[in-house]
Amino acid sequence: MNLFGGTVVLAPDAVTYHRIHGTSSRWAFAQRLRLLERNGLAMIYKNYEASTLERVFPAAVAVLLLLRAFTRTGVDSLKLGPSERPPDVVETHPYLAAHLIEIYRFSRVHRSGE
Repeated sequence: MNLFGGTVVLAPDAVTYHRIHGTSSRWAFAQRLRLLERNGLAMIYKNYEASTLERVFPAAVAVLLLLRAFTRTGVDSLKLGPSERPPDVVETHPYLAAHLIEIYRFSRVHRSGE
């Protein structure tokens, strides 16, 4: 907040409820991961002003979400040289699919100008 010119204040009576941990054991891990990513993106989208969102949101998607997805699934270890043709098929982990699906779904729902 301070970096973006906001003010941080203490709100001792504030209460936060987190339902995900109370019910999450009933869901597959990939589904929980997708929901966590969606909620993180929604928090950024909802709480930033348009001018800040234009700067922050691409970095949030690229760095936070995709970096976590690639690192967690091992896709980051795929070696491709600059002149090599990418393989037609790359086997990956379901968690990477969960990350990518949520980026796709979120972007469809929150298209700019709609």
